[in-house]
Amino acid sequence: ARVTPDYFRAMSVPLKSGRFFSESDGKEAPRVVMVDERLARRDWPGEDAVGKRILIGGTGGDSAEVIGVVGHVRSAALEEEGEPQLYLPVFQDPGRALVIVVSTRGDSSSMAGTLRETVRSIDPDVPTGSLRPMDALIASATSGQRFQVSLIALFALAALLLAAIGLSGVL
Repeated sequence: ARVTPDYFRAMSVPLKSGRFFSESDGKEAPRVVMVDERLARRDWPGEDAVGKRILIGGTGGDSAEVIGVVGHVRSAALEEEGEPQLYLPVFQDPGRALVIVVSTRGDSSSMAGTLRETVRSIDPDVPTGSLRPMDALIASATSGQRFQVSLIALFALAALLLAAIGLSGVL
């Protein structure tokens, strides 16, 4: 993933070792990356990944220095561990698609209009897509599990009711 220096703070992803990206990690600076703790454990078991070099983009790609290790983020599904993550500074390797993460205090849903206006003021041709609070993303990701738990609770309540009726009939 390509991220800005404040991405990890906005997403509350902890720094395990090393440092976060900074504004000085630009186009002219040496190539750097950050890895998550799963990638660090897999590729450098029992060692500190900071300072190691990693190949980016396959066999013909550039190598970059690992400057930091961050906590693992489950990005695909909450019930799966997910793949190890590698993070590139957006200033060194800008991508085509951009996902903006905004950390707010208070009601985040009221910020949608302000965010759209801000993006339009920078470039009116950039589509803003969907703006959703993190609470909505988490609720969507856990809806299946919540339905299953509700169904189990309903069956447990029905079993308790049938047991109480049967016990009162015996007594």
